[in-house]
Amino acid sequence: MALVDPLIPLTRDAVNCDPFSKPYVCGYSTGGSAALEAMLAYPERFAGAILISAMPEINDWYNKFRLWTACQMCKMSAKRLLSAAIAMGNADCRSTFRRLYEGAMRGDIRSMRQYFDCSYASNVTGRLTSIRVPVLLVYGEKDISFHHYARMIQTRVPDCAFHLIAGAKHEIPTRNARELNELIRLWLAEPALQPLEEERVRDGRDENPLEVPDVMMPGLPEEGRELPDAR
Repeated sequence: MALVDPLIPLTRDAVNCDPFSKPYVCGYSTGGSAALEAMLAYPERFAGAILISAMPEINDWYNKFRLWTACQMCKMSAKRLLSAAIAMGNADCRSTFRRLYEGAMRGDIRSMRQYFDCSYASNVTGRLTSIRVPVLLVYGEKDISFHHYARMIQTRVPDCAFHLIAGAKHEIPTRNARELNELIRLWLAEPALQPLEEERVRDGRDENPLEVPDVMMPGLPEEGRELPDAR
């Protein structure tokens, strides 16, 4: 099963409820990979996308190792430990931790393993230029290791708005919810949110792309060293 398969009935229901309105897909962190996969697989179903701390592939050793570790924990059925680690990493307070942990514990460990396996292997970078709907990118100013992922998306998607939230790290939905909600509200209110016309596209890029600040590229494994396959 592909990473986007669980989204198919949800998007179909959303479109069928209002045939004159298409939904926006939103993805956070590895969920951004699922959102990109969904847009590329079913481009006619979405009006646009909101990508928060997202990546089109995972190519830095630190985050790749973390995702590989999550895959191994799923194989060992370490659901409680994995749920606690994810909840703790994203929570801004005890009550948020409790809600995130309880929500994760309601999930099926087989679905978790499928999600992390697919996220580990996902790579849509080479297909980003085919996206013709508006995309909002939101990243944390201090989430340095993810800034190069923002650059990878922003320089390839023709109609792309990019925003850094000052002082924010990776966990924007829980720790910077107010700023995120305001950015989304303002972006959705923009009257120009329509798919790009063909004449505005030059080799898959906007003529005047927004610039992502230059950052140090995260270190990759030494030549000849590869992480073990998540599967």
